[in-house]
Amino acid sequence: MEFVAAQQPSEPRFASLLRQYRTERGLSQRAVALAAGVDPAVICRMEQGSRGPSSPQQALAIADALDLDDERADALLASAGYPPRAYWRLGAQDPTLAAVLRVLSNGNLSERDRREFRQVVELLAEKWLGAAAGTPSQGGPAREQEVAGVAGGRTTRRLRAGALS
Repeated sequence: MEFVAAQQPSEPRFASLLRQYRTERGLSQRAVALAAGVDPAVICRMEQGSRGPSSPQQALAIADALDLDDERADALLASAGYPPRAYWRLGAQDPTLAAVLRVLSNGNLSERDRREFRQVVELLAEKWLGAAAGTPSQGGPAREQEVAGVAGGRTTRRLRAGALS
């Protein structure tokens, strides 16, 4: 899967995060380079801020070499101008991801509509991420009202029928 960074990478930010994560792990530049499959001089130049990763795969390999959790890996990827780790796990062909991107990039929607859509998606994600972590759902009438307020009542019936309870 070919990907060009959507924004100009922030090499100083990438450099500082790379250095921070590497030193927190107590790893040398050489150890990270060998684990990531890159030349040690490349890691040195990255930490100096003179270059960023040449591809998202290289950035992911460095994140894996550093054994970063998703939050830190995503911060490292974003600092290089790349999407989060979950994007690479799913792939660009994921129909749900594609649908979300179509909604958010639809030029006919107002910023308010996009904001409401994001809030509904975040509430739904919270529900399933909580369930996956084994934490009890935060559903119930108050949560239904919150979703109803966010969704403007348009999707409340479907959500109330079981998605958030």
